[in-house]
Amino acid sequence: MEYSCPINKVASFECGSMQLGMLTKELNRMSLLSPRPKAPFAQLSFKGVCNLVGTIQSSSWTNKHQANHFNAGQSCNLKNTVTIPVTNAVAAVKGLNLQEIKQNILWEQMNVAGFLKKN
Repeated sequence: MEYSCPINKVASFECGSMQLGMLTKELNRMSLLSPRPKAPFAQLSFKGVCNLVGTIQSSSWTNKHQANHFNAGQSCNLKNTVTIPVTNAVAAVKGLNLQEIKQNILWEQMNVAGFLKKN
C-alpha cells in the first residue's frame, strides 16, 4: 500500500520516508526488528506489544512543502499512524471471558448432578 500524507499529498514521499525511518529505529529499540522474534514468542504478548506501541517516539521535521510538517496536525505523525490501527485491533480482539467460563462450568455441573439424580 502506498502511503499518502493526510496533511499534504505533495509531501507523501518525504513524510512516508521519515515515518518509515522512525518506525525502523523504534522497532529496533524495542528489539522487534533485529534479531527478529522467533516462535513461540515466549517473551511477547499481544498486550505487551500494544504497550510497546504506546512508547513509540515521533519527531518533528521540516520539508520544502510545509514548515514543521509533523507538528502541522494530529494525523501526520508516526505515533498516530501506528497507534490508531493498534487501538482498533485491541477493540476488535475477543478473548476468553472468565465469568462466562465459570458460568458454563457451573451450568455443566448442575446438568450432570440433575442427570445423576434421575438415573
